[in-house]
Amino acid sequence: MSGPARDSFASTGGLRSSPCLAGSGARAAEVRIVSSGAGALRVLVADDDPAIRTLVARIFVRRGYDVACASDGADAIQKLDHDPFDLLVLDLMMPRVDGVGVINHLAS
Repeated sequence: MSGPARDSFASTGGLRSSPCLAGSGARAAEVRIVSSGAGALRVLVADDDPAIRTLVARIFVRRGYDVACASDGADAIQKLDHDPFDLLVLDLMMPRVDGVGVINHLAS
């Protein structure tokens, strides 16, 4: 593990929380798990509904996944173009670019 993720992991004493949970209220600080480190699968959760996005992200974080979030399809495409992900959890009806647009982008 290298870069900001490693620094974040080290600064929390081996505990990791998802950056997409940071603004989800007081309970966000409680959603910290022992990460499996460099072998953790990376998940991108894309949903325009903050409550759904946070719920889904928490489920994956609690199970040891490294989670990133996108608030719409355009944000998801930007993240997918810059970072590799093992799994994409995608809402089909989102503003700017819908889920089908994200899938089409991946297929091209």
